[in-house]
Amino acid sequence: MGIEADIYEWLRFKVKDESKFDINLLRQYILKVRLASSQLEIAVIDSDNSIALLYELYEFESCKSVLHLQQVLQEFWKQHHCINAGFWKEVIICIVDTNFVILPAYFYEADTLLAFLRLNTPYDMELHHIFEHKNAFLNLKCVFYVDEQISTWFRNVYPEHIVSWQHATMSFINQLTNNQHHTFERCIHVEIYAHFFIVVIFQQNSLLFCNAFTYHDSNTFLYFLLLVVDELELTTRYTRLVLYGNFSEYGALYRKVKAYFRQVDWAERPKSIAFSRVFDEIPEYMGYGLF
Repeated sequence: MGIEADIYEWLRFKVKDESKFDINLLRQYILKVRLASSQLEIAVIDSDNSIALLYELYEFESCKSVLHLQQVLQEFWKQHHCINAGFWKEVIICIVDTNFVILPAYFYEADTLLAFLRLNTPYDMELHHIFEHKNAFLNLKCVFYVDEQISTWFRNVYPEHIVSWQHATMSFINQLTNNQHHTFERCIHVEIYAHFFIVVIFQQNSLLFCNAFTYHDSNTFLYFLLLVVDELELTTRYTRLVLYGNFSEYGALYRKVKAYFRQVDWAERPKSIAFSRVFDEIPEYMGYGLF
């Protein structure tokens, strides 16, 4: 993949509510960007009216270096029809990777948070920028890092005061608690990306388990999923599996888990945001944690 590629060759899904999207109202719109090594999602939400206006999913060759990812971002922001505007109400960048740790929020001291992060993933204070992402309902805090080159690149694109950073794991947890899914008992919530997925399990209105895994095919996906089931002493017979994100109910991954789990469902759209009928063009489970 050259850096002069046409980004629309990477486009997999696009939905835009043309009747409501108004370029003159960007100051009341929130731009959300979810970034993985081989996938980029974009959503635009009218914050004044809590209405989804745009969703796009792009998939490209996995970036092997920070420089490669930065070049991909430059092409996106050069070619895209609206995201390079600088006067959004807010720009939220959501990172999809395994460089994070989730802790009770009472671990407030910065040194303590960084010590726990270091146990999970190595980082360099000169090369990485540390961020926090909270869940107030469960009193949790996600600590993660972003490569300094990437965070600096976004600071040069948008005014710094409108940019905030999130991690995909906590965004998923927040969306689940906002929609009361933390009350589901004996339920495994799985959000799926290209070669990456997040597993969240609640128990008695608390977070019992959260982790993220990389996978190469449906077999490795199933292996890690069954590993979680085994470690937590659950059963595939009586445990409900709910799927979110970017998968196909007709694909190999879904068929594989359906063969092992008795009850497999896919998610409905978040209730906190209104979706017009044009969004019926994409599955309801797609982009769940982003909205």
